[in-house]
Amino acid sequence: MLRADDIQYKKLSSITPKMFKNLFQIVGSKSPTTANRLQNYLRKFWNDYVKEADNPFLMKKKFMYDENVYLDFLDPTELKRVMKVLVQVDQRTGRLNNDYYIKRKLNPVSCCLLAFLLTSGRRTEEASSLTWNQYLKGDEPRVRLFKTKTSKKNNKVVFSLGDDAVKVLNLILKDRLNNPKSKFYFPVNDPRNSYIFPSKDY
Repeated sequence: MLRADDIQYKKLSSITPKMFKNLFQIVGSKSPTTANRLQNYLRKFWNDYVKEADNPFLMKKKFMYDENVYLDFLDPTELKRVMKVLVQVDQRTGRLNNDYYIKRKLNPVSCCLLAFLLTSGRRTEEASSLTWNQYLKGDEPRVRLFKTKTSKKNNKVVFSLGDDAVKVLNLILKDRLNNPKSKFYFPVNDPRNSYIFPSKDY
C-alpha cells in the first residue's frame, strides 16, 4: 500500500487517481473533513493552474466523507446549562448570588452580559454599551439602540425583549441602587451608574 508521505515527492502529472484515493482514505481515517478539504483544494489547484485533462483529484460524491453540519447556536438543553452557570440567584433574597461568583472567581457583570447576549440576540457592541435610559419597560419591554450594524439599510432601532432577557435586567436592577457590595452598584454621580453592564475600568 502506498504510504501517505510517498506522494509528496511525486510530480503532480505523475499522480494517478488510485494514488490520491489511497491518500484520501489515509487522511480521512483521522479527519474526514480534512480529507474532503484536501480533495477540493487539489482538484481546484489542478483546474486553475495545471489545466490538463484527466484531473486525478476528481472524486465521485459517493466516495466523499459525510460531514456533520455544525450548528453555531445552542440547543435548548445547552442554553439552559450555560445560563445556569452565568446567572445564579440567591433564593433567600431573590438577588444575584454574590458568593457564587466570588467563589468561582467570576465577574457577575460579564456573566450577565453574556446571558443577555444569549437571550436577546443583540450584538456584543450593542449590548455592552446599553444605558438604563435605553431600556423601555412596560407591557412589552424593549431596548432602543442608537444605531445598528444595518442602520443604513434599516431604520429599526427599537427591539422587543424576551422573558429571559428581561429577567437578567431585573436581577441587575435589584442591585444597582441599593447594594454597595454589588459589581453593578455605583454612586448616582458616577457615570458608570448609567450603564446596564458597567465597566470597572470606565
